[in-house]
Amino acid sequence: GEQHHEENEKSQHRRSKSILLWDEIAVKARDTLAGLVAAHFTHGQEHQKEAVNLLSARKLRVILHLEQSKKHSKLFPRPFDPEMVRMKLRLLLKPIDAHPRVVELHNMAGLAWTATTIP
Repeated sequence: GEQHHEENEKSQHRRSKSILLWDEIAVKARDTLAGLVAAHFTHGQEHQKEAVNLLSARKLRVILHLEQSKKHSKLFPRPFDPEMVRMKLRLLLKPIDAHPRVVELHNMAGLAWTATTIP
């Protein structure tokens, strides 16, 4: 009955990857930087100029856009506490960005871009 339905709803929102979310984001940040450095030193590659421009930035930022149900409920729990995710990212990414952000559509934290949902 109701408990079976609740378990089905929860399973639909679980991550299918075995890696923790913050570890996955840290790996993606590392791999992105490695790719930029490689492109920077690969003469004649189409992305070299873009890599040179990006690596000349004075500051690197890591921002995770994490959409979840807006309100925590028993039927639709929020799998991640955005503040806890931000703190985990801060520990893992300190050399890259000591102040990473975790945002969602209803709280973009003053960022200069917009995002919309796609039905």
